[in-house]
Amino acid sequence: MRRSIKQFVASLVDADLPIGFRNPYDCPTAARNLERFLSTKDPKVSRFLLVGEAPGYRGAATSGVAFCSLSILLDDWGDPWRAFGSSSGYDACSSATFWREATATALWSCLSEILKDEAMPLTWNAVPFHPVNNGNEANAPVKVHEVSIGTPWLEALMEMFPESRLIAVGRRAEDALRTIGLEHDAVRHPARGRKREFQTGMTDALRNRATAGT
Repeated sequence: MRRSIKQFVASLVDADLPIGFRNPYDCPTAARNLERFLSTKDPKVSRFLLVGEAPGYRGAATSGVAFCSLSILLDDWGDPWRAFGSSSGYDACSSATFWREATATALWSCLSEILKDEAMPLTWNAVPFHPVNNGNEANAPVKVHEVSIGTPWLEALMEMFPESRLIAVGRRAEDALRTIGLEHDAVRHPARGRKREFQTGMTDALRNRATAGT
């Protein structure tokens, strides 16, 4: 049975997390941000769905939206879809201490150029919970056996947005999609100076979709 977006977000809020992970959706504002992000997308429209590894402590672990820092959600940076900014309806958790994330800035800078004439992409993480690093705010790497933690939500998201074309961003995301058996393209993660490689991968993915006629 297909979940509604509200049910989807509620299931994240109520999730039982394994040791070593923190739930970003303990903050109601983060949960509302995610619900808004998903609710503004038409499930019948073909679009890209970019899947990363897990929320970063400066990004989705703070904002609630994958690959989005609070700066991406709330600053007026001129996104071509007019989906973000000070009047967008997004908000910041009162406990938020970080505003920007380098990965989010690099990713949306590329997407706003490459996909400016396309439907705004969806973004998600293979594991939707923050892997904490010895109790610190820094990110811990997701282990191979942990990529299946987020499988139920990834599958539910694909049911809600069946026309989306999956793109794995980084090796762990690729492992997760391969494990589930979902067809996907793969691109390099834009962190650590790989923005150009990410950009090339996205350009190729757009070309491949056009060739496939979808």
